[in-house]
Amino acid sequence: MKKRFGGAKAPSYIHVIIKVMISNIKRKHIVWMFDWCYNKFGESKFNDNFDVKVSRKEKDKYGCYIDDMDVIQVNLNAHKSLIELCDTVIHEFTHYLQDMYMYNRYFLKHNRNYDNHPYEISADNKAKKFRKELRAEFKKVFAKDLAS
Repeated sequence: MKKRFGGAKAPSYIHVIIKVMISNIKRKHIVWMFDWCYNKFGESKFNDNFDVKVSRKEKDKYGCYIDDMDVIQVNLNAHKSLIELCDTVIHEFTHYLQDMYMYNRYFLKHNRNYDNHPYEISADNKAKKFRKELRAEFKKVFAKDLAS
C-alpha cells in the first residue's frame, strides 16, 4: 500500500476486550488507516495533504478536520470500539476530499447545521459503507501488533 500521510447487550467481558484494543491503538495505526483511505478514495482536489494528530484527552468529540491548518485530529478516548474508530477516520478523510469553501457556505448562506448539512450526510454515508472493510483490513495487518 502507498503511504501518503503522516442490538442485544454484549456481556461485560466483551467491553473489556474492546477497551483494551482501543487503548492499544497508537498514532501509527491511525496513520495506516488514513493511508488506507487515501489508497481507496484518492487525493483531494481542494485541500493539501494533512497531518494526523491523535489525542486521548477529549471524550466528547470523535475527531475533526481543520482545513486551514491541514490537520485531522482523532480523539481515541471518545471511541468505544474499533468500528467507531474506522467510522471516524473515513468520515474525517471524506471532509479532506471535500471543498471546504462550499462546506462553510452551506452553513452561512444556506442555513444548514451539522445534522442537515449535505457534506456531513455524505461523510456519514461513506463511513457506514466502508467501515467494515477498513476494520477487516486493519485486523489482518495489525492482529499480532494489538494482541500483545
